[in-house]
Amino acid sequence: MLRKIPCDWFLTDGILSDIRLGAPLKVMDALLRTGVVKDDGKLVSRLSREWVFRRCWRYHTSFQAPAFDGARAYLVMDGLTGRYLMRLNGTEIKSGDGDNARVEVTGFIKEESNLLEIEFDPEDNRVMVPTVGLTGQLFLYDCGETAISAFDAHYEGGDCRVTAEINALSEIEIQMAFYLTANGETITKKIYKDVLPGKNLVECVPFKNVPAGRISLEMKVKKDEITSDGATIVKYARDAKSAARGFQVSDAFGMAITARAGGNSVVTPMRERAFTLAADRGLTAYIYGKIPVNVSKYAVSRMETLMELSGGDTSTLEKEALWRLSGIHEDVFKECVMLYGEDAPIEKKIDITRYLQAMSVRRQAESARLREMPFILGQVRDNGHAFASRALFDHNDRPRPAYYALMQAWRREHAFAVQPEGSMKDGLLTVPVYYVSDESAQPATVVAVAYSMTGEELMTANFPVMGTSAEAIGRLCVEKEENEFIIVRAKIIRDGETIAKSDSLIFPEGGTLNKISETQILVKEGAVVNAGQTAAVGVCVPGAEFFGCLLPGESAAFPAGRPGYTEGLNIFE
Repeated sequence: MLRKIPCDWFLTDGILSDIRLGAPLKVMDALLRTGVVKDDGKLVSRLSREWVFRRCWRYHTSFQAPAFDGARAYLVMDGLTGRYLMRLNGTEIKSGDGDNARVEVTGFIKEESNLLEIEFDPEDNRVMVPTVGLTGQLFLYDCGETAISAFDAHYEGGDCRVTAEINALSEIEIQMAFYLTANGETITKKIYKDVLPGKNLVECVPFKNVPAGRISLEMKVKKDEITSDGATIVKYARDAKSAARGFQVSDAFGMAITARAGGNSVVTPMRERAFTLAADRGLTAYIYGKIPVNVSKYAVSRMETLMELSGGDTSTLEKEALWRLSGIHEDVFKECVMLYGEDAPIEKKIDITRYLQAMSVRRQAESARLREMPFILGQVRDNGHAFASRALFDHNDRPRPAYYALMQAWRREHAFAVQPEGSMKDGLLTVPVYYVSDESAQPATVVAVAYSMTGEELMTANFPVMGTSAEAIGRLCVEKEENEFIIVRAKIIRDGETIAKSDSLIFPEGGTLNKISETQILVKEGAVVNAGQTAAVGVCVPGAEFFGCLLPGESAAFPAGRPGYTEGLNIFE
């Protein structure tokens, strides 16, 4: 049984007197609330508070254990952020790195007053400053002498393999009962095993022909029909024929982004809460190493603060800031310098990096869907400390061009053109066109149209489609000048209606982005309009959830109010 333990928490760094918190708070939140540090709204104050994260912070509370009948007792906590060491009544019981903790305290916990201490280590905070601390509640869980220490499941190709780890206090024969529920039907399996004290029993149980979708699993360990312990997990089993989509995240915040972007899979650390959230959103969870999102968030905020504090002198900060602002590696920054020169405004360099990032993310996602492989948005590094890329959202969680580009690639149906590998022959350029879809998509027609940068229609081709293919559905042959950029727009048409569309800028051989003329974007009567004579490339209008090209005279409508900051590769407002 799980029981909440009422606690009155205190916080100290060994120098300051104990700060009474009541309910747990992260370190910085606690110091701000109690007035130990100030937030006056000035930029300098962000950097002046960094001393906080150079110290070890210790939470402590005294509590009386609730009465329990079980042979074994566990303390359960969630909301731990950062590296920590946990002590109960002076005895070290657990160390870890963030998230949840479940630790056995049989023999350590007292009926009367107990002292629980959790100390957070600042060792990893030398370069970037994560928000360490405690926000979760404390619980006591008790069970019989045989306990489930691990419980998980793996689904592949219609088969579900359940893995459980059991340990016992004494030699005992137990019954393990597994209940798998899918599509409203429950399958039960029972296994009898002998468990030895001090040794973990690992059991793998296969379930065959399990339908894809939401799967609920329950396990009970019994002795003489009396339940000693139990556990439940929820999974979302993905049909192997469905193209997986998702990007690298590390917690529930990231999962919400994934669900918001319309993906059907996510890469996440292996923990029960994450898998449950993934199942609730109809996502498949894949496992990878932890990268705290809050570390990324602070790093970006810190670099932008430094830029503002520099008073416009970005000579020493620009490269580092661009890396974090755009989520792009230094090589892309070098490409910006090569194209636009050292003296180009930083705004221009940011525009080009965000456009290149958006198209790179979209191409990677498109390639993953064609290969029916899960797509993982790669991480970047800051002096050896890994953090999640901020290319999709800025530090205020506002979407960037890469987010909308990724939304295009993640739609149920998506048609797109790619840069040809070869050069022109006899004045013709052959552009491959692809189509990807989920299995439920109905037959449609992909209409591929090539435009000049002035908006002139050069060539149109229609390709009927029935479903995803690893090969191009067709090729658009375009007659054009040798050094001319073109835009290929791929539209999915069904029953006379445009379901989706995407734009691709096709480079001439040896062409570079700085050869594209700039054009003017205006806001008129609820729409962003290209008022120039050249196509606007990589236009992002957050209010319209739009990313693509605007030909001369074209517009992107947005709801009432301002469209949000409009950016693009070659525009000025």
